[in-house]
Amino acid sequence: AAAFLQHWISMAMESQLRPMQEFASLVRRHRDGVPAYFELPIDNGLVEPMNASAKAIHMRARGYRSRAVLSTLLLHWLGRRKTPTFVDKFA
Repeated sequence: AAAFLQHWISMAMESQLRPMQEFASLVRRHRDGVPAYFELPIDNGLVEPMNASAKAIHMRARGYRSRAVLSTLLLHWLGRRKTPTFVDKFA
């Protein structure tokens, strides 16, 4: 499989198609990971949507004064709980 992958990368780089060359360059950078995926098919596809949602919650929570509030929001979202309402104290 590694020899086939290397041959394909060479052929794609020799082509005159710029998108194929860019994709072959991407595959070359991840050359070790491609065969490894077929040996142990684990990816982070399930984690990426949670990461995007965590970033959105983080952006929404910029007005809060403590990290505890952000942590609470994240934990409630991850646990699919109703988001609590917070009252800021300005004293």
